[in-house]
Amino acid sequence: MKSKAFAITLMLFGTFLFQYSVRTHAAELEGVNPTEEEIYNHLRPAPLLPPGIKIRGAHRAGQTLAAEKPHLALSINFSFASAEISPDSQDLLSRLGSVMARSELIRSHFEIIGHTDAVGTPQANQRLSLQRADAVRDFLIHNCAIEASRLSTEGRGEADPLNLTDLDAAENRRVEVINLGP
Repeated sequence: MKSKAFAITLMLFGTFLFQYSVRTHAAELEGVNPTEEEIYNHLRPAPLLPPGIKIRGAHRAGQTLAAEKPHLALSINFSFASAEISPDSQDLLSRLGSVMARSELIRSHFEIIGHTDAVGTPQANQRLSLQRADAVRDFLIHNCAIEASRLSTEGRGEADPLNLTDLDAAENRRVEVINLGP
């Protein structure tokens, strides 16, 4: 899923009142090495509508324009059949931690969801996915000073593959981060 942007322009009798630009949140970032700004753009909350403006389908609580919570999927490398984070993924996790520490997100809580491919038994993959989500949480706590109370984890094993035609594909091995809000 890719990001999409649109703008709402409000005019009254041909007079421009305001324009409001919005982007939808993508589930996965392009490439395997996103910048801090790209991570932020996927985890920041959708903007609130100006007072008095209502759009069908927008959340009623706060009238945000997001249909779902801001989230992204990251390709975090681990040692084979292990929850040990590979050194090549630590920089990406440090960027994620920097984004979570930004003043705009400092009150947000995040859910970290681990996913695996279909290699191995479903029970082993379920356990491994939770261990990997826990490893990412622990990295963020110990290396990025993110408060533990802001992070929760879940393991989904092989249950939610991105690649439905090849359940063993590398893109199915990922860590998803969801901004749950304050």
